Amino acid sequence: MNKEYLLKIAKPVIFNTEMVRAILDGRKTATRRPVKKDIAINFNIDVNGKVIAYIDQPTRESYKPCEVAKYKIDDILWVRETFCYDDIDNGGETIYYRADYSDIEAKELFADIGLNWTPSIHMPKEAARIILKVKNVGVEELRDITLDEIKKEGLVSNNQAPSFDMLDFTILWDSIYKKTSYEWFSNPYVFVYEFEVLEVQNDS
Repeated sequence: MNKEYLLKIAKPVIFNTEMVRAILDGRKTATRRPVKKDIAINFNIDVNGKVIAYIDQPTRESYKPCEVAKYKIDDILWVRETFCYDDIDNGGETIYYRADYSDIEAKELFADIGLNWTPSIHMPKEAARIILKVKNVGVEELRDITLDEIKKEGLVSNNQAPSFDMLDFTILWDSIYKKTSYEWFSNPYVFVYEFEVLEVQNDS
């Protein structure tokens, strides 16, 4: 499948700069996203805390938990990341991606060009360079994550005690969700999406 077709059928997914780098490095193959509370409240949960099913309250019909996830198995996703257009370069349009530059390089580059980074939420589909395919969808409580699963999330081990890897993930999670009701301490249910990279096109 070519990129044009993949983008046509793809759904958007946002990653911050650190996680985009992890995808590009081949370290990140999974992502956790909070289950909205109006969905989680309808989960049928066993005595061990495992989600058995989702119960539609008006109809009382039962669904597999993964069936109410935003992304489904085999879905194609295009990654929204921080970027910038340069309309001056060579008289044409070049796309710069923040994940490709260190803080120092980014400051030097944009001091010369005079442009600012555009937040990932505003990236249009035609600027996307990373396309993913969902391989598996699960649901669990956030703090059920294991050290092996943290590696799939793309964090770089600090080569200290394994507990530090868990702390790093906690800090990363709360840096994203600290102003929501999905912080680490609240132990929300999360959808666990495992994926593979179908395409990376670097136009910078």
